[in-house]
Amino acid sequence: MIKLKKKVKIIGMIIIILIVAFFIFYNLYTRWNELKQYTFSFDILYIIFFVVIIGLFYFIAPFIWDLSLRLVGQKLKYGKILKVWHSAQLVRYIPGNVAFVLGRTEVGKKEGIPRTKNLIATSLELSLIVIACLTIFLAYIIFSATSTSYFIFILIPLGLIILHPKIFIPIINFGLKIIKRPKIESKIKYSKILILFIIVLVIQLIEGIAYAFLLKSIFNYNLTIISLLKFAAIYEGAWVIGFLSFLTPSGIGVREAALSLLLEPYMPLGIAIIFSIFARICCIIIEVIIALSILGFGKMKRKRKN
Repeated sequence: MIKLKKKVKIIGMIIIILIVAFFIFYNLYTRWNELKQYTFSFDILYIIFFVVIIGLFYFIAPFIWDLSLRLVGQKLKYGKILKVWHSAQLVRYIPGNVAFVLGRTEVGKKEGIPRTKNLIATSLELSLIVIACLTIFLAYIIFSATSTSYFIFILIPLGLIILHPKIFIPIINFGLKIIKRPKIESKIKYSKILILFIIVLVIQLIEGIAYAFLLKSIFNYNLTIISLLKFAAIYEGAWVIGFLSFLTPSGIGVREAALSLLLEPYMPLGIAIIFSIFARICCIIIEVIIALSILGFGKMKRKRKN
């Protein structure tokens, strides 16, 4: 039965990747003449803005997990937080978000973090990030669409209600039952979760703004605060769609297709596809460089002590 499930997941992943690949290559092929006429130029200034802001994001993003751990009574030095968080980031490219969560619990265990507390904290962190990104994206939809779309806003308070400990912990326990792990109990205060949600909202907005600057580096749109926030929201929306596509590793392909379609109202689809691929490449390179740098620095520090 387990082997059958794995085969179904692999087949599902292959089908999704093939569909996305067809969408990308077909649209690039049919719009090739349009792309040849477009003059691509890289604005180094905005690429520098992107690198600085995304570097800041990858330094403060682990703070969400740090605060989540503190809510369950687990404290760790921020250096170790960075090490565990970025080590687990490399596991993200294994299909399925469960592998990422379990990977972090295993790495965290080596640093003295109990699996149960790590599991609660990581689940809370990911839930907050998804709801924060949805909040940013839904705000964009509401302010850019007709008044008939306002009913979508109900999804935001619904997400915050789900985060209430009396609802959130039973959901976690249901997931633990599926993977045959013992139930957990936690006395997290809801007020602290809401404060953490605001922090997550700001951090995710920083990430979105970084990619809005990256877009500006290859597509010359009118740079204003509104346009920055708009493209930041679009990126966060595409990130959520990619994250929720559990079959593909780190949402590869799905995020790019979603980002291309969301950007199409503002630029030719071919250029949107080129940018989405460019953004993914930049994301992978920066994630790997930062993760390896932090892990390498940690090894050097341990050698000096010895």
